[in-house]
Amino acid sequence: MATTRTTPETETAAAELPEGKRTPLDLSRLTLGEVAKLEDLSGLPLSRIADEEAPQGKLLAAYVFISERRNGHAIAWPECLALEVPQAMALLGMDADDVDADDVDQDADPEA
Repeated sequence: MATTRTTPETETAAAELPEGKRTPLDLSRLTLGEVAKLEDLSGLPLSRIADEEAPQGKLLAAYVFISERRNGHAIAWPECLALEVPQAMALLGMDADDVDADDVDQDADPEA
């Protein structure tokens, strides 16, 4: 299994994500700009977002990116990619058991 490449900056940033109250991301309330950003970052069209066969790593990172920005936290894309699944799920207010580790794209390039 390949590992995600990180830099000291992304490792530090992932460990120091801001604490505080987060509003859960309601996918039905995304702006068109957020939908476009989600598609751009994840590499998936909106029609494939719910597809269980689609790669989930970049999609999960894109959810975190949009959610954190909505919550007023200036997170960078490489920081999202450097998160471990439990960290990402916690930021999204979800249980890590909701994501099958085999579905997460371990080869996601944090510099992409």
